[in-house]
Amino acid sequence: ARVRQQGRTQHGPVLMVTSLTNELTHARFGFVVSKRVGTAVTRNLVKRRLRAIVRSLRAGITTSTDVVVTAKPAAATASYSDLVGEVERLLRKARLWQPRPTEEAPPPDRPQEGES
Repeated sequence: ARVRQQGRTQHGPVLMVTSLTNELTHARFGFVVSKRVGTAVTRNLVKRRLRAIVRSLRAGITTSTDVVVTAKPAAATASYSDLVGEVERLLRKARLWQPRPTEEAPPPDRPQEGES
């Protein structure tokens, strides 16, 4: 309730992200998926997807933040990739997530060191 009252909110067509700084050394996440989203099966699917997405982005997420992710009714029909894009966009907009650069693999036609 404190995060929703005092935090900053970013809106998207499928999700809403509200964040507030905390005193801890790690980020905490909460997920709100109301009955407006759909049946219990649909709501649980959306929650599982959101948890998995946040888990995969955890390395680039700002510490010392409480975040509440609220699903809108459109989340019921959104694909997993749509949810990933929306979470990334809203977290980036809220300045809570920076994608980690990935190491580039050498092109497949060029031999790696030690190969001939």
